Amino acid sequence: MMTELWSPLKPGDGIYIVAPASRTENALAELKICCDLIRAKGYIPYFHTDIFAEGQPLQAACGFANSDEARALDFMRALDSDCRMIWCFRGGYGSDRVAALLSQKNFHPKGSPKLLVGFSDITILHHYLHVKWQWPILHAPVLRQLGINSVSGESAQELWKILSGHQTQISFSLDPLNSAASCKQEIESTVMGGNLVNSCFGVGTAWEMPRDGIVFFEEINEAPYRIARILQHIRATGWLRDAKAIIFGDFIHGETPESAMDEVLAEFAGKISCPVFQVKGIGHGVENRPLPLATPARLSAAQGSSATLEVSAF
Repeated sequence: MMTELWSPLKPGDGIYIVAPASRTENALAELKICCDLIRAKGYIPYFHTDIFAEGQPLQAACGFANSDEARALDFMRALDSDCRMIWCFRGGYGSDRVAALLSQKNFHPKGSPKLLVGFSDITILHHYLHVKWQWPILHAPVLRQLGINSVSGESAQELWKILSGHQTQISFSLDPLNSAASCKQEIESTVMGGNLVNSCFGVGTAWEMPRDGIVFFEEINEAPYRIARILQHIRATGWLRDAKAIIFGDFIHGETPESAMDEVLAEFAGKISCPVFQVKGIGHGVENRPLPLATPARLSAAQGSSATLEVSAF
């Protein structure tokens, strides 16, 4: 299922900022910085006045930006707006509640397709927009990360190049993790996925992700044994039986040695028949390169060596 075509931003285009998940203690001050950044790039930031609000005890307990109903309503405003792009302020937790309300209300946007940008918890909304309407989606830093400079300058620069149309294709170097990935092969498909836990929590919902192409996963703050448990469940259920290839991005867990997580991913790769690869620099690290989802992609692997993934931005 291919995504709707999306053309790059032009000077003066609007970017609608939403907070479908969590907020931060200094959210309003950080939002101002983000708006200044968007204006400096030649675009116009939009956001609703109640993007952040205090109120219900559950909001404080879970760190939500606003109530479920308010966050869903604002996301619907963004979908119906005249803006060319929707940029999520932050991830955290809460997007599944927004998706559930959109589904319950049987909401259908009146406006033209818009690019949804974000990652982590936003994975759920990426899947929802693609499954429901085939809208364009971009796995990339949330806006707050650019505002507070928590991602590398190279990642930010590459993202702006994509949004402005100065870069139309992205290339990634992949390392093979199993024998199937070490064979010479060409795979032409699309990439779908995002955050591992959120992708798995989508099983059985109206926004369950397609898994018949190249599947991508990244994760943070999940211990190796928890990742092993999730991957074991995926393997036991055959949830990825139709995947043409699987690519793991960054799996980050505090002080856990990288080698420990590598062992978990390698163990899974060794027990699955489709090619499994790993790519560095996509996920929750300082380097977080943009990855277009549901656009044409080509995975090229040589015999016994590293592979390349080339993904079209539009």
